Amino acid sequence: MEVVLLNAAAAKAEESPLNPFPDPANLNMAQILFLTGMYGVVLFQASNLISDGSELLLLVPSMAPVVGSVVLPILGAVPDGMMVLFSGLGPDAQNQVSVGVGALAGSTMMLLTLPWFLAVMAGRVSIKDGKPTYLRPQGADP
Repeated sequence: MEVVLLNAAAAKAEESPLNPFPDPANLNMAQILFLTGMYGVVLFQASNLISDGSELLLLVPSMAPVVGSVVLPILGAVPDGMMVLFSGLGPDAQNQVSVGVGALAGSTMMLLTLPWFLAVMAGRVSIKDGKPTYLRPQGADP
């Protein structure tokens, strides 16, 4: 199977000995799963560093209002924006960006739906005679 490179930059990057990203066409399934896991670990660690740094910024009293209203939303939006930006690099940018925006919308919907579902499940109550029963039944586990 011959790999067709999209442009000269991709060909040059593949030839470079300093390119840290191997071509997936040259890897077996175990190697691809390993790289996927490692990329996940790197993203997880980066997310934790951003979170810890933003919490430390909140401890500075003079900067706390600015950090909470400006810096934290920007830090939360930058990874999403980078995902959409880098998905649009290449010759078929319009279709690639639509894939990136779709992935962003899907992840946002999942992040909104999961807490909503958990809140509904945790806050449900029995309804007896048309009225909600908020008190725990006698003998129920706490």
